[in-house]
Amino acid sequence: MIGLLILTLITSQWAGVPLPFFAVDTAHAQALNSIPAANQLGIIAVLVEDSLLSDGTEYSTSMGRATLKEHIFAYAQNAQNRIANSRAVVLSVSPNESTQKIASVLEKMYYEGIDLNLLNERRLDPDTPNQLVGVVLVGRLPVPVVTDSEGNTFPSVYPYTDFYRKRYLYDHVSERFLENTAAIDPVPEIWQGVIRSPSADDAARRQELAAYFDKNNQYSQGLNGYDQFDQRILHLDLPAMEAQMNPVEYRHYLRASRWLEEIMFQRFNKYLLRDIIQEIAAENEPDKLPAERTPLMDDATLAGLSDTTAEFSIRKYVRTFAGTLQTYLGRLNEVVVNSGRWDASELDSVASLITVRDEFVKTYLLGKTVELEKRVQAALEPVADPLEVPERVQVRVRQCQDSTCQQVDEERVFELNSYVAGKRVSQMSSAQECAFVVGQERPDGVSVQTNNSGWARLNAVYNPTRLVELDSQHPVLSEHPDYVRAGGCVGNNAVTVQTSQLNLGPHLCDPSAAYTSVVDPAGAKEVRPRPNSSGLPAPVDALGVYAASCRLDDLSFLPNPEQLLRDDEGVYNEVAYSRGLTIPGSPINPFGSRIRFREVIHSLYRSMRGQGEIAVDADRPFGEPTLAYDQLNFIIRSLLQSPTGAARSYVDRGDVIELSVVPVNRALRSVVEHVEPTDETLKAVKASLATSTLPADGIRFIEFNRAGQTQRFRHVNLFRLEGESASDMSTQAQAMITEKDQELNQLLGNNRDVISQFFLENPGLIDAMVWRQMVWIRR
Repeated sequence: MIGLLILTLITSQWAGVPLPFFAVDTAHAQALNSIPAANQLGIIAVLVEDSLLSDGTEYSTSMGRATLKEHIFAYAQNAQNRIANSRAVVLSVSPNESTQKIASVLEKMYYEGIDLNLLNERRLDPDTPNQLVGVVLVGRLPVPVVTDSEGNTFPSVYPYTDFYRKRYLYDHVSERFLENTAAIDPVPEIWQGVIRSPSADDAARRQELAAYFDKNNQYSQGLNGYDQFDQRILHLDLPAMEAQMNPVEYRHYLRASRWLEEIMFQRFNKYLLRDIIQEIAAENEPDKLPAERTPLMDDATLAGLSDTTAEFSIRKYVRTFAGTLQTYLGRLNEVVVNSGRWDASELDSVASLITVRDEFVKTYLLGKTVELEKRVQAALEPVADPLEVPERVQVRVRQCQDSTCQQVDEERVFELNSYVAGKRVSQMSSAQECAFVVGQERPDGVSVQTNNSGWARLNAVYNPTRLVELDSQHPVLSEHPDYVRAGGCVGNNAVTVQTSQLNLGPHLCDPSAAYTSVVDPAGAKEVRPRPNSSGLPAPVDALGVYAASCRLDDLSFLPNPEQLLRDDEGVYNEVAYSRGLTIPGSPINPFGSRIRFREVIHSLYRSMRGQGEIAVDADRPFGEPTLAYDQLNFIIRSLLQSPTGAARSYVDRGDVIELSVVPVNRALRSVVEHVEPTDETLKAVKASLATSTLPADGIRFIEFNRAGQTQRFRHVNLFRLEGESASDMSTQAQAMITEKDQELNQLLGNNRDVISQFFLENPGLIDAMVWRQMVWIRR
């Protein structure tokens, strides 16, 4: 039975008890949300397992030694101090007591209060109204068993807190509390708490209770930083949570965990969406063969999507863990708010804690991935050789008396700037800027988890925002200055239009003729990698990696921007040399003529083409080059790459004409990070819904030039960890760290151990990697 051992909790009763342990400082007390009215006394009932109060053992804690009774009374006193106008009473309860009797006593205390004479406190008027406001269960006390309207049975302290319009009514036959379906909006009238040790061993649980009450007392007194905690509630009801979990939404959660790397690096593309659609089709129709399943989106629709559109579809099929329990959490929030003690922001649940942990881990891994990659880049920068690229070239034309050009009659020098897709090399600092085609090729049939990638040509012709608007001064599109500067790579040519008045299309885009940059992520379009004709090392492994290395094949050579590119104007119309005697003022002279630069280009191009020194791709969009600047680019590239020298000659009516090229080089940083899509790319692509492809590096790596060779290092992937258990994954992580350090040390030429040092500085990193993978072990 309940022994009404109602003990007055006033300071005078603690005579002889060491004050440093139990002295209560009300300055640190925190009032609860629900407090009694000013003219009413609130009663806090602390129900305690009787054997705990009779235990005479003194338990050691950080603050000294005391019995459990002393600990519990200090707890009750602190609770009383936190709530204004309240008194705490301690009731000794047998573990064998009837739950119905306990509920009845608490109900009586709620409606009738208690006899204040029992408190033996002279400062209180016995006629002061009082009412139960809260109950705390300490130790192994009986908990009611309730049955809901669907027949589900589970333990709950709800009957100890609910006295008006009760949700559960006691049934004397089944000795259980059955759900009262007639109750309208039932809510508990008082708050409740349960303090119980999880240990099965009796001695251990008593020591743990003492430790808990000790910390609670320190919190109340504001000692040792314990006063920094916010008041929160942790709700744990796994059966109810599992019963209300939406299985479809839970699969979306598993999908989000599986493709966490792709989501965090925002590699949203059609390949990822296709795999998701196929997986969902398999979940919906597990008994059918893949070819017989009905996908959410057919292949034709999928092929017509841009990657920016695919992202919206992908995000419909990924969820947080809390997202799988929206109804459950909504009801739980309602109960907590109705308690009058907490609000929804102070509630913790298994679902919310897992979600918080997931969100932390994915953000943490993303940040540490970028941080580690920057650490590797900083280590490689000093050992990387700069890349020598022509900043400009001097093209010298000489009229010689013989084939050796020992005797020169006339010489002219023409200086041209070097460009990569319209960007001047003189304005570049890194080989990273040479990339006109970025991303990686994802081989057919390869899972997105192996290489979620996309090659993209960054060309402004596919960006409709780069339109050229005609005006009265420039009524012809091809003669408009913006069109000329972009080499035809403008939005007007995005769509092929061929009529009697118009001739538009991507085939008119010529980056080699541009002297304003046409590299524009907002115009990205998927392409296949072109053959590697520059003599660079083969791509790493079989990944089809494109090395952005400012190859001569990617360079074009153009005059200063103020000199128009039309064939009959500018530098190409200047005199290169004079054949024979030229008589000033005489328009007719059969023995003399002025030879223009473009004529030299045409003549030498035909000569070198005929001798096989210049090869033009058969599938070249412009066919055989006819314009002077186009032919000159072929000549310059050929001479700079030729092992026999950068000079060639031809004979013009008996005179030897020699053209030579002298490059003026610029040193560019050769370190290139392959980590698309970058923030800059994402910003540009998402601003243009017309962009069809998001450049993506499914395998993040860094490359650089050293000793004339391109070196590559694949970055550590913190999102992928092998293993079937936490210990196994930790072992695999250690082996991976050692392996990657050895690989990087070899490239650095010394034992820097960059990877190991980074993990030592971030001791929680392996734990985060394991947590990300554990979702698949728990599923």
